[in-house]
Amino acid sequence: FLSFFFTIITYSQSVKVAPFTSIKAVSIDSLNNNIFVFYEAALERINLSTFKKEFVKIEVPNNFKISSNELILVDGVIYFLSISGGMVYKLDKNKIERIDNSFDHKMQINAAVFAHDSKLFKYGGYGFWSARDFFTYYDTKINEWELYGQPTAKSEKPSGTFNNIFMKNGNDIYFFNGFQINEDDRFKKFKDRLLWKYNFLTNEWTKLGETSSFSPGYLIKNNHKLINIKNSSIEEIDFIKNTVSVYNKTVLNHKIFIGLPSFF
Repeated sequence: FLSFFFTIITYSQSVKVAPFTSIKAVSIDSLNNNIFVFYEAALERINLSTFKKEFVKIEVPNNFKISSNELILVDGVIYFLSISGGMVYKLDKNKIERIDNSFDHKMQINAAVFAHDSKLFKYGGYGFWSARDFFTYYDTKINEWELYGQPTAKSEKPSGTFNNIFMKNGNDIYFFNGFQINEDDRFKKFKDRLLWKYNFLTNEWTKLGETSSFSPGYLIKNNHKLINIKNSSIEEIDFIKNTVSVYNKTVLNHKIFIGLPSFF
């Protein structure tokens, strides 16, 4: 037992950051093996190989708040996408700058934000008492959002949703557990239990089935698997095998809880 305990200490490393309540966003750069921890007007870059950290003050535009944007990293570049509109910001060295020609349209609130083929994408979203059922991508030639190709005629298509849980694996992307708007009473929403897959090569949707009751905690995405960290257990959802594995927490991992950002 003592030998086992000594091994754990030997191979464990840690680095302290500011209090959790002051952290506004966290992102991991797998290409360069870095973690970025953002505060209101500063960031810490932590090298995961050496566990050394660098504190950098950053300039932000007027009225810009990190918490009002989705942080996404594409090819080593950090972007901030407005939750309510089409605004796009880019971190350039120690300065966050707006780069788009769009506006605050408030039509894709809580859209799924992801990257594909080195492009920024959004799917779904809420606005004007309705939910979107299409993809948009950020066109760097005109610095505007454009509609991404419509599905083929034979392809099934999901209803408009927002606040989806989604998982991307290569050219496939999965959506489930989002919300739809009740067309008979547009002030009401209901949970969508259907699991859908979209393929970027064939431009087709596939309905995979209906999910059971799902309670999300803190979600980690890893290829075709989704890790769901809950208070008492950790779930591993395998989309290809269509399985869910449940791991009960023990004394060694009870401190991993749903409030902390985690990465695989």
